[in-house]
Amino acid sequence: MEQQQVRLHIQAIHQIEDQELIAHGIINTIEKIENWYNGTLHVKENATYIQYNDTELEQEEVKTVIKVEGQEVTILKYGNVKSTQRFAKGKQYKSNYETPYGVLPLEVETKDMVVDFVSKDDGYIQIDYVLDIGGERLGSRKVDIRIVPQTLRHVTYKH
Repeated sequence: MEQQQVRLHIQAIHQIEDQELIAHGIINTIEKIENWYNGTLHVKENATYIQYNDTELEQEEVKTVIKVEGQEVTILKYGNVKSTQRFAKGKQYKSNYETPYGVLPLEVETKDMVVDFVSKDDGYIQIDYVLDIGGERLGSRKVDIRIVPQTLRHVTYKH
């Protein structure tokens, strides 16, 4: 199948559970990141692949591929950093986050996940998960990914 041009609206909310902050009376802190990206989408066999380029910390561009297969999502990053994160509701997955400075072991536990496409190039993915890095609880995260056709400019969020 040919590639479809799409736009992605990605909103990530990170609730950081830093033990040092907790010790100083700050229970948690919330960080919100929100961006629009241009990308491509294609369907191959039973999986949908969405690809876009991201710039992490305004450095080298990172190619990101989101693979959706039923109710399982895999996010792959290639470039200055390399990682593979798998998500499925109620499951835990281990992987590595490779940087120029070293490799960090990751563990994600997916608390909740919704994948809903109303057409082949119009849908959303919501993932609520807990992230551990190197055995330390970093915090909980919620990622909302809205995929729309390239021609659609105004989008309202479903939630």
